[in-house]
Amino acid sequence: MKIGILLLLLPLTVFGQQAKQYVIQGKKYTFTLYATRSISSDSVNFTCSIDSIAITGKSAGNKLQSIICKENNFFCGDTDKPTFVAEDMNFDGEEDIRLMQFLPAAPNIPYYYWLFNPKTGMFETNTALEEITSPVFTQRSKRITSEWRGSGTESGKTTYEYRNGKPIEVEEISMDYGHKEGHILITTKKLVGGNLKVVSKKLVKEK
Repeated sequence: MKIGILLLLLPLTVFGQQAKQYVIQGKKYTFTLYATRSISSDSVNFTCSIDSIAITGKSAGNKLQSIICKENNFFCGDTDKPTFVAEDMNFDGEEDIRLMQFLPAAPNIPYYYWLFNPKTGMFETNTALEEITSPVFTQRSKRITSEWRGSGTESGKTTYEYRNGKPIEVEEISMDYGHKEGHILITTKKLVGGNLKVVSKKLVKEK
């Protein structure tokens, strides 16, 4: 679920490229994303990359932090905007942020993550979460789910919980459509004794 509203889009042409700003209002902070827009390899479309993120409080000019972004890109036109999400991602009641790294052919979308640290008042990089693609954060159950595709015949969903401050896989359900024609092999794994173990396998007919 995306949280935040796109408020402003400003183009500025510099040496054949355009500098753009995306201003997104979160619950507590304003996030200004500074982007560079360039012509793509097909000479028709445009790609953008977010160079940095400036974070301010609700008071004008109250700058909190500036984040220099790692390599990222997305297709962009006059109305496109980056996949930037502001929401609570470690279930501590604080707003965190993530930015799409790129849009792959498969649905396994990778992100960069920054979690808010109440002790320092800063958004800090979290590389452990980068292993989780296309995440859904459910506040009620305090779980993270990721639906993924492993190949043309295999897909599934993995569920994570925080243990000692780190996201740990607690369940995985995979579906293999290539095991037997007209059937799906459903394999369920659960965390047992610190390791994911197969707890069931079912071969069911496709509907």
